[in-house]
Amino acid sequence: MSDLLYYRLAAGSTRYATQLAHHLARSESVDLRLFSLCSREDIQHAAREKGVPIAESVRDIAPRQLRYVLWHAVGMAGGARRILDTVDVVHTPTFLVPPRRKTPLVVTVLDLSVVLFPNHHGRWWRTLAAAGLRRAVREADALIAISKHTADDLVRVTGVDARRIHVIPLAADSRFAPVVDSSVPPRYGIEYPYLLYVGTLEPRKNLDVLLHAFARLDHPDLQLVLAGPKGWMFEEIFALVDRLGLSSRVVFPGFVADADLPALMNSAAAFVYPSEYEGFGLPVLEAMSCGVPVVTTNVSSLPEVTGNAALLVPPRDVDALCRALRCLLTEQHLRDEMREKGLERASAFSWVRTAQATAEVYENVVS
Repeated sequence: MSDLLYYRLAAGSTRYATQLAHHLARSESVDLRLFSLCSREDIQHAAREKGVPIAESVRDIAPRQLRYVLWHAVGMAGGARRILDTVDVVHTPTFLVPPRRKTPLVVTVLDLSVVLFPNHHGRWWRTLAAAGLRRAVREADALIAISKHTADDLVRVTGVDARRIHVIPLAADSRFAPVVDSSVPPRYGIEYPYLLYVGTLEPRKNLDVLLHAFARLDHPDLQLVLAGPKGWMFEEIFALVDRLGLSSRVVFPGFVADADLPALMNSAAAFVYPSEYEGFGLPVLEAMSCGVPVVTTNVSSLPEVTGNAALLVPPRDVDALCRALRCLLTEQHLRDEMREKGLERASAFSWVRTAQATAEVYENVVS
């Protein structure tokens, strides 16, 4: 069976696409090709690193927003329609679907934040995503949700028949594992000990709550590392750091290379992820895979992913977050317990099983 995995440029969908493609490419039942909406070299490198062939990339001949609109409205690449019509299945890891085609379509919904938290996204993206979601639900032969919570949200928001949705969870890359004496590259300017957050710097991640909780901790030698790209309204986060007098203790290393992330997580005193909403929460699973104690929130998909292997707090409760962090920092037995539970929980997720379940969806829509 020939499958075309189509992806656009976005941190979550790119990681999902490359990991899934890497494991699908090992399957004897799937002849995989990738079609990318961006010809950036780092995207091409990510695919080559995973050993995944790229059928075609749309050249960057227009601004990103316009490129998305033109692609999803009429199709831009000269060979796009030819490629789409020569495969057995088209799979897109976003609900912005490719141009109309005869080929069966599988759509993965990673999250619905743009619908549930519209104020956290720009107007152009809200408009494009809303139209894309309606079209994806209407045209997809099968829908994949990466958590039960996301599947429930999809039914509630769109009214789609739940029987059309396949819940297939993500997994952590095998590089995320306990490492003894791991060291963080000096170029990131991080000193030990530190608390770690990894993700986009944006409002729905509740980094303001984390900063207020961190400011209350009686650990003057402790750093807070907020690793990730700047997102929507990131300026407010930097301003809050200044207002709280934390400039010397909060580190913004920016985007951290995938090769450095396992060391960064292994060396952290704890991983903190106070997000308001997640379709899955992959960084939490990656941290647990490294044996790092995790504090996260008790909302959306996060309890589903962590089980009993993390300390859960309400998303806007500064006091609760501060207490949880204080307990982890001062109680060795609790850190040891969370480490063991996290490793056990993380072992329940596998990219091999995710790829197998996805290939079964392909078989179903073809037959």
